[in-house]
Amino acid sequence: MPVSVFQHCWHEDDAINKKVPVFHHLCLTRPGCNSRYNSNVRTESVHHSTAAWPVRSAARNELRSRLLDGRILLLLFLALLTGTLAYQAPPAASVLVGWLGDQFFLPTSEGQSSAAAGSWYGDELTPDVVTGRSRWTRQTASVVLPGMGASGDIELTMRMQGWPDDVLAKERQPQVTVVVNNTPVGTFAPSSRWQQFRLIIPAAVQQGGDLHLELRASDTFTSTQRHVDSRPKGVRVANIILEGNPSGTFVAPEPQPLLFLALDGVLLFLVLLLLARQPTGPLMAAVLLICGLAMALAVVRVWTVVLLPWITAFLFAALLLVLSPVLLRMWGLFVARYTRGRALSDGLVVAALAWLLYVAVRFALMVPLPSAGTLRGSLLDMGILGVTMVSALALVLVYGRAGLPHACQSLVGLLASWRGGFVALIIFVALWVGYEASVAVSMPWVGHADYADNAVVARNLVHGRGAVVDYVTQFYKLYPGITHPQETWPLLQPVWIAMSFMLFGINNWAAKFPNLVFITLLALAIYRVGARLWDRRVGLVAAILVLTSQFFFYLVIYTTTD
Repeated sequence: MPVSVFQHCWHEDDAINKKVPVFHHLCLTRPGCNSRYNSNVRTESVHHSTAAWPVRSAARNELRSRLLDGRILLLLFLALLTGTLAYQAPPAASVLVGWLGDQFFLPTSEGQSSAAAGSWYGDELTPDVVTGRSRWTRQTASVVLPGMGASGDIELTMRMQGWPDDVLAKERQPQVTVVVNNTPVGTFAPSSRWQQFRLIIPAAVQQGGDLHLELRASDTFTSTQRHVDSRPKGVRVANIILEGNPSGTFVAPEPQPLLFLALDGVLLFLVLLLLARQPTGPLMAAVLLICGLAMALAVVRVWTVVLLPWITAFLFAALLLVLSPVLLRMWGLFVARYTRGRALSDGLVVAALAWLLYVAVRFALMVPLPSAGTLRGSLLDMGILGVTMVSALALVLVYGRAGLPHACQSLVGLLASWRGGFVALIIFVALWVGYEASVAVSMPWVGHADYADNAVVARNLVHGRGAVVDYVTQFYKLYPGITHPQETWPLLQPVWIAMSFMLFGINNWAAKFPNLVFITLLALAIYRVGARLWDRRVGLVAAILVLTSQFFFYLVIYTTTD
């Protein structure tokens, strides 16, 4: 009578001379049936009532006792409690504009496009201010103070300077309006000297979460009598200080800082627990970390909020480092399970279908829907597409669920053979290099900057004039008598182009012919290295990925190949 059987398999590991138990649940069998495992695996058949389940259950119980014995729950409760208490303290923030870390709160850019609106200019040394550095604003400048929350009134203090006295064609200072969460809260007029301006941000305009400030200047200036600077500038700011007043009511904490506070405590506890194997020390260290971060959250709130994700990332990386032996072993088992047999074939089919679906969606988004007249004129294309779809459907119907995996596995096996892989590489290189050659021939120019320098130096080499150019680089205007050696790079690039000029004449496409030769040799070299180190399929895929990359495509159609 069939019985439920487990196989207790011991795999011999010659390298470490250990026996690792692996439990495989087979099926309902009868006595005397053949084992489906390898002959190098020694098996012992044991009944359902043996110690197979207690071993696995003991490991599960040990894990549960380590993680769910109340310590992690205690850390989560402590993080929630201390974070909530920290938010009852009046919020405080101090940002030294122009110093390290101010870009956590100030978007900066030197661009002059509309995308740079609201950003600040680069930091500048400012000896006439106490902080020593400052930044110029544009007509509008944004400040985002994360995790401030909603509490009582907040006093905003800014050290600010207006326009210099020697501003050209300007006789007045701008009016600066402070906007908080899209609500104006105050206006003031700076002067040419550094001054401190104070105003109150009412609790009614605070929406919780991040506090968004915006400085809006009524006008901008560019150059002065002593300095030429075409950037439109508003005012100069050296520091921003916010001091909150007690609200007298309960303040709801922000969820994101509390989440990172709890994660930091749990991650530090797990890291130290895996290293020390004793929970007392790691628990105390995690408690101290949570309490210290909560105190920092109460005293320097915005800096703590922006640094909490970085602390979490560091502790998570430390946890991965401690668990790296286990993770690597699990990855090895995963690769061994899903890189051979039917699992590999099914995975390849799923990947191919996902890629085809992506291509179909992209094509549908790029190409507009055809009209009735277009459909009547493309019957041939529709017939080809219909035959392809019917053929795929017939493959599924005839060969069943394993039809596509078998077809995919046969194709992969063909590419793994010497003849199949090399023929596929030659076909791909011929098609791709031919396409690049057609693009190079259709381009009526060789390029600019280094591209033009390489072609001009090659032309002068053919004419016997040496590695010289007849213009000032980057301006391309001919000046009589200006002929000088050009430091082209790489040095052999003009030599190869000169050899091509001697064979095909001095023209645009001939300057790019050496690149077609080099990209072909590169494909063959990549295929050879990949085939020797791993497999012909790896070499073929690597060659295709390199040649079809946008970077290498540009290097081929222009006259430089670094």
